[in-house]
Amino acid sequence: MSQKIELQNITLKTQRLLVQDVSLTINKGKVLALVGSSGCGKSKLARLLVGLISPSCGEIRWCGTSLTKLKGKAISQFRKDVQIVFQDQITAVNPRKTIDEIIREPIRHLLSLTKKEQHARITKMLNAVELDSFLLNQRPPQLRGGQLQLVCLARAMVVEPKLLILDEAVSNLDLILQAEIIQLLKNLQQQFHTACLFITHDLRLVEHLCQQIMIMKNGQIIET
Repeated sequence: MSQKIELQNITLKTQRLLVQDVSLTINKGKVLALVGSSGCGKSKLARLLVGLISPSCGEIRWCGTSLTKLKGKAISQFRKDVQIVFQDQITAVNPRKTIDEIIREPIRHLLSLTKKEQHARITKMLNAVELDSFLLNQRPPQLRGGQLQLVCLARAMVVEPKLLILDEAVSNLDLILQAEIIQLLKNLQQQFHTACLFITHDLRLVEHLCQQIMIMKNGQIIET
């Protein structure tokens, strides 16, 4: 079965048209960029892709099956296979939980591993995102913004998804941290062969990361 996600003529409309007749395919292991200004619909598209919201019309297919037809174990598998990292790392985590608890959470819900296996998986991912293990006992307010975004990245990658969606995931960071995380993403993608959709308003960020760039404006893909 082909590991790809497909959007076919996706439209999202509430009081206004947010996404209009968008079709795209992200194939296994590929890295795509979706570039557009604030309010163009790209973050709505990200939420459609992970099933957080449903389209007004059109179809989203994962590995050939419509998201609306996924049931039981298939839904859990989809949630494991498709992960997202949001722009605001502060609101994306529970400030009262330790970093260990934050990264462990998707493992507990999506994988059947012993505590020893969970710890090994967390340690492996911390090494992959270049974070020190002593941070595991700390809480989000004790971390810098760049560290916390790496925690969010580790949380998404710890279940080894097939597709990682990064929704303006480095936009709140300074230029040096942006460059470091972009290089880290390249390393992770090569190590785990994860397909990526990198969503940003800054074309400069994706020129050396992505194999295909799509431009979005007013809810439509206007250029690829």
